[in-house]
Parts: sequence; structure tokens; C-alpha cells
Amino acid sequence: MNRFVGPWLVGRWEKLKAPASRGSGAFTIFILMSLIAGLIGLESILGAFAAGIVFSNTKYREVFIERTGVIVLLFSTIFFVSIGAKTDLGLLNPSNPTNREGLIIALFLIVVAIFGKVAAGFFAFSSENINRIAVGTGMVPRGEVGLVFAGLGAATGALPPEIDVAIVLMVIATTFLSPPLLRLAFQLSASTPAESESSEQPS
Repeated sequence: MNRFVGPWLVGRWEKLKAPASRGSGAFTIFILMSLIAGLIGLESILGAFAAGIVFSNTKYREVFIERTGVIVLLFSTIFFVSIGAKTDLGLLNPSNPTNREGLIIALFLIVVAIFGKVAAGFFAFSSENINRIAVGTGMVPRGEVGLVFAGLGAATGALPPEIDVAIVLMVIATTFLSPPLLRLAFQLSASTPAESESSEQPS
């Protein structure tokens, strides 16, 4: 769809010869698809996400990204707040036996999310000497995409509340743990060459 619809729309807007036709047209499509997603019971961000896919294969992709930067910051903040407001924090109480299943699932997801991405970094092939641990650690955060699917599952009823909370906790944990882990990965890579050089020096 993004190979044909996006370029076709951009071509129609170019024929208008108006300076703001492409930007205003793309913004209109974003709003319309967001409204459609909301009307059918999904998160509005899913509609905007689909619109982004439509325009991702056009020659004005970078222009759209640059011109919607402020709008993205505004609406992404609203989205994150809305997801947090919908989360039942009562399910985080470990003293309630019925909540422990969700907390165990959250812990499992956090461990798998971190270990899986760090392990994937070792499969990054390059002719240069790269820090594979840093590459894997940099992929650890699950931000808006994880929350999009969590919101979709909650809106459609496909996910029980325990799983929804577990996904939200996983997203929060990986987002906050990634910076210190990434800093540690770079520190280890910086100290390893120094240690190897000192070991090569004659005693």
C-alpha cells in the first residue's frame, strides 16, 4: 500500500502548485486516519501509525518528519498519558495473590526483552570492529510501539488486564534501564583495549 497510495497522493498534491499542499494534505490524512481508528474502537495513534506507513515510501518522507516534529512531541505525550491513565495500578499490588501472575509475566517479559536484544547484537555483521554489546543494548527499549500494541489489545479486549499491565511494565523497565546499561557497555568497551595493551607490555 505504501508503494502506491503515498506516491499517488503526493503526485496529486504536486499538481496543485501550492507551497503548503503536501504538508497540509499529509496532515489531513493523519487526522482522518486517526479519527477512523478512534471511531472503530482502536487507539487513535494506530491510525496515525498507518498513515505514517503510507507516506514512508515517498520522496518527501524526510520533509514530513521534519515538519511534524512538534506535533509528534505533543500528541505522543498525550498518548503516553492516556495509556498510563488506563492502566490499573491496583494490579501492581503483590500482596494480592491474583496479581502475582501478571507481575511474574512482567518480570519474564523484562528479562526476555533485555537478554534477547543484547544477544541479537552479537549477530550484527560488519567489516568494522563494532561494539556488539552496545548495539544490542541500544535496541532494548520498547517505547511507543509496545504501547501501541498494548493499547490495541486493551481496546479490543484481546489482552486481559494482567497482560496489559505486564506489557506496560516491560516498556517502562526497558526504557529506563537502557541508558545505564548502554553507558556500562561503552565503559566496558573503552576499558578492554586499555587492559589488553597493558597485558601485552613486557614485565
